[in-house]
This record gives sequence, structure tokens and C-alpha cells, in this order.
Amino acid sequence: MTKYEKYQARISALIDALYDTPRNLSIINDEINKIVEIIQYKINISELSKFTRHFKALMNSWMRTHTWYDEDGVSKFERCLWNAVSKGIRKRVTERLEICNSRPRYKQSLDEGDLNYYVEEVSYELSRYDAGYFYDLYCLLTKEAESWVINNEECVIIESDFECPFSWFSKLTMSTQYDLPRDPKHLMYTDVDPLENDFKHDPEWVCSICLDSNSVCVTTACKHVFHNGCLDDYKRVYLQQDANRKKTCFPCPLCRASIN
Repeated sequence: MTKYEKYQARISALIDALYDTPRNLSIINDEINKIVEIIQYKINISELSKFTRHFKALMNSWMRTHTWYDEDGVSKFERCLWNAVSKGIRKRVTERLEICNSRPRYKQSLDEGDLNYYVEEVSYELSRYDAGYFYDLYCLLTKEAESWVINNEECVIIESDFECPFSWFSKLTMSTQYDLPRDPKHLMYTDVDPLENDFKHDPEWVCSICLDSNSVCVTTACKHVFHNGCLDDYKRVYLQQDANRKKTCFPCPLCRASIN
């Protein structure tokens, strides 16, 4: 190892030691939480789709399979965004500390004051949120989502996940939404809490859409049988059409009778 390489390794170790102290990590995590909240409200999903088409497909697959939330009730998007922001902040802060330390006549060693200054500076820049400027953050977001899917052995993406715009059906407003979900987990899907008067269960029924009987089906008031997921997907496609966006019910796929 050359003298310069030893010097760089020493500086990197110093920065890591500063960054990873419990006190500084607590401050940094607070900043990450603020940025994640801001980005979730400012992010334009259609713009995100232009940068990372694969990530949009992953989000659609989570919606399609009713797995948008993890076991703790936190959206997988938020989990992945938190990790991406965390890595993005660390990368930017580390780069600026290294530049700062290389300046002529700089004080002998970096300290917490330097770290906090650049954490605040980077956090401010990220909180302003410009989609084009933060292309690398989108790339990190995609990598985090891909890692999540691989590590948790989740569903395989299908072609329609790439082609369809990101959308989901809100039980709270009874309408199709194109932004990130704001509804609580228990209101995300209409098949979570079926209407007592409209739906009854029987394990022997065969879905009239996919013709499969491997999972629980429901029957509508008009006596037709469907899987929960198949009926929800049908409703989602129907209500996202321009002519149907203001409707609060959808027709039975077989007889066209209204379903609440």
C-alpha cells in the first residue's frame, strides 16, 4: 500500500468512526426520517417511472399481489426509500468530508462539528427534492427494492407490471389512485373486509375469471363466484378507466350487475 493509499484509508476510517457513533447516528437517522417523509409527499410516480421502469413494475407487483405492506404494517416503498436515502446521505457527506480534509492548511483532524455541518447541508439539498438532480437516489431505490424481493423470495414480475401505470384502489375514497398510498393498511384492499350482505365464502367454488379453485373464493349478490384477488384486479382495471373514475361501484364481470 502506498503512502497516499494509507492516508486515504486513515481518513476513511476516521469518517466512519465519526459517522457511526450512537450520538451522531441518532441525529442522522432523524434527518433521514424527515427527508423520507418529504420525498413521499413530493414524489411524482410518473416521473419516477421514467427514470426507473423496473421499480415501477416492482411497485405494481406489490399492489397486484396485495403485499404493499410488510409484516410490521410499513410500506415496502418506505422501507426501500429509507435505505436509499441513508446510503445517499452517507455517500454525499463522506465525499464532502474528504474534500474538506484535503484543503491546504485545514485543521489537524475532522470532528463532529464538520460531520454535523455537512449532514445538515446534504439534508437541506435532499429535502428540496428535484427529480432530475437525484437520479442516483432513484437508482439506489431500485436496487433496494430488488434486494428486498430477492432476500424475501417474493413474487415474479409479469409483463403487465411494466406496461400499466402505477395505480391502486382506495377503499376509503372508493376511487382509483395514482399517487403513493396514504390509507391505513387495513383499508388498502376491498377484499380484506368483504361486505357482509354481498359476499359469502365456500372452499369448493371455482373462480369465474381464472377458472381455478386453489384459494378462497367469494360469491356476489348476483350469485357469481370469483377469487378475492381476481375480483379486486378486475375492479382496479375497470375503475382506472377515464369514464369510470368517479364511480363508486363496478359491474359483475359476468352479468354486469352492480357490486359495491
